[in-house]
Amino acid sequence: MENSINEVYQLDIVILTPLHVGSGSEKDLVKGMDYVQNEGRIYCLNQKKALNEIDISTFSSALLNRNEALLINKLAGKLDIVSDTVYEMSTPSDNDIKSFFKSGLNNEPILPGSSVKGAIRSILFKHLKGFNTNDERVVFGKADVGDEFMRFIKVSDSGFDQLKLSNTKIFNLVKNGDNWEGGWKHGGNQSDTKFRSTGFNTLYEVLPPKAFSKITLSIADKAFNNFLSINHHSFGAKKENVICKPIEFLFSIINQHTSIYIKKEIEFYSKYGNNETDLIISSFNYVLTQIPDDNTWCVLKMSAGSGFHSITGDWQFDDYTNQPGIWTNGRNEGKKKYKSRKIAIGDFKDNFQFAPMGFIRIGRKSEEELEKDRFELEARLEAETKIKDDLLKKAEQEEIAHLLSLSEERDRIKSIENQRLQKEAEEKQAEFQRLEDIRLKAEADEKARIMRLEQKIEGGLAFLSTTKDFDDAKKRIDGWIKVADVELLPENQHQYLLDALIRQYKDPKNRDKKKWAEPFDKNPVWRKIASWVGNDIANNWYIQIIK
Repeated sequence: MENSINEVYQLDIVILTPLHVGSGSEKDLVKGMDYVQNEGRIYCLNQKKALNEIDISTFSSALLNRNEALLINKLAGKLDIVSDTVYEMSTPSDNDIKSFFKSGLNNEPILPGSSVKGAIRSILFKHLKGFNTNDERVVFGKADVGDEFMRFIKVSDSGFDQLKLSNTKIFNLVKNGDNWEGGWKHGGNQSDTKFRSTGFNTLYEVLPPKAFSKITLSIADKAFNNFLSINHHSFGAKKENVICKPIEFLFSIINQHTSIYIKKEIEFYSKYGNNETDLIISSFNYVLTQIPDDNTWCVLKMSAGSGFHSITGDWQFDDYTNQPGIWTNGRNEGKKKYKSRKIAIGDFKDNFQFAPMGFIRIGRKSEEELEKDRFELEARLEAETKIKDDLLKKAEQEEIAHLLSLSEERDRIKSIENQRLQKEAEEKQAEFQRLEDIRLKAEADEKARIMRLEQKIEGGLAFLSTTKDFDDAKKRIDGWIKVADVELLPENQHQYLLDALIRQYKDPKNRDKKKWAEPFDKNPVWRKIASWVGNDIANNWYIQIIK
């Protein structure tokens, strides 16, 4: 590439342990707003699609209150339809899901070249400075002056086609008397040696192990030589080797750094061991096997979960077990320095693991070699199955014991509540029965009263059908009116009176026929009858009988 401005390397990149590059907290996924978790799956909602299945008032209320249960209930059976992404994740978490950096065009995950370059820069800082200075501006130069060294190295973005979710916990040292032990942080100041997948856990969108892509690394060697020939440049000889030697030289620096870092981490976990550290150490050992002797590849740790030592270039301490010691002042006084690490608890169906985050491999291997690496990775995972299964079984047993104790307490409270509800229901039933008995007795009494009246009326009707005494018939009907409901009176009561009046008038024993036949207006008999039934009816009857 004699006529080239830059030395351009087209490289392969493989993810070794779960890698997360954040897109900013404002894009993290909020539970009950951006995602819901149901039956071992996490649904990242598309709000436009969700609005087609749920009314806007209910949807707005659910989002405002982060009401996950309401969203699940209203979108039951349609969660797959209204979600852009669905992740398998059985472990619950109330925290936001840390969102991976994605392309603004197609929302595909992107590993930014700037992140890779930043990790390389931290390693080069340690390599270039030696024991001379800790000032980065002295080592790398100053952008405002124009001698900033890293401008001669450029790294492209890399696109990937898959993301998964990884649960993470913080491995934390726990003090036991005068000794420190390896443990896990469960929230606040709660840390102990027992592993629990929940409690102060964080879910990350990650590029999973074995994810593969391409990356371009450009080194402006001629531009650097031109710059170096006319300007003084601190650590010029070391920088010239990095820029002008073949890429394997840069890879050797990175690999040496990563190897030293991993061995110090293994010593740390070996000293502060617990039930899970064998698996963590196994993951570190696997990463070590990926560092080649010929430096055709480099293994690099970067991004989320890198930890203090990796981020700062790992030049402060020769080991992590006895150093860095104890804080002597401030809010952490008495606590061990840099004692926590973030561990990915793989929730992948084919790759459950306790692993450090953020190891990647960059180099120029062939597809055949990459395939071989995949097989080796699968073989390692298969060899660890028994350890993992035993660990899971133990964790499940401890979790079950914990849940059983909670369940027994819930059952006791539930039993007390059920007894209270049962007693309340019995009291309500007794009150209902008392009122029902009163109602039934009132109905029976009313039916008996009506029956008696009906019997009395039936007897009276029989009398009215034969009597020839109008006065007696009228008294009998007036008596009914006083004691009976109007509905029980015969509709043709006037007819009964008229019939009685006719029978009385036609009775051969009636000696007052002439008196009855006197003019209506002056007749005392008909005036009395009119006072009972009204003048019009009485006049009518007078005409029917007399005329």
